[in-house]
Amino acid sequence: MTALLQRGAVFCDANDPIREVARRMTEEEVSAVLVRHRDGLGIVTDKDLRAKVVAAGRDPDRPRANIMTTPMATIGAESVRLRRD
Repeated sequence: MTALLQRGAVFCDANDPIREVARRMTEEEVSAVLVRHRDGLGIVTDKDLRAKVVAAGRDPDRPRANIMTTPMATIGAESVRLRRD
């Protein structure tokens, strides 16, 4: 778990195609990317790709802003407690 939190986030832009986010997630071996858009940040997850693209029959060449979740719920780093074994 610590390694996940220490790794930098993967970012994309809201106008990039959904296909690109899927490629980037695969390449970076992550299950989500943060999306920069005019109102701040959104997020696209593996679940979004399955439910909002594949299962819904959406065109993967559409902009990712069509499937991102925004606004994002966030917590501060001070709220996270890691278990140390």
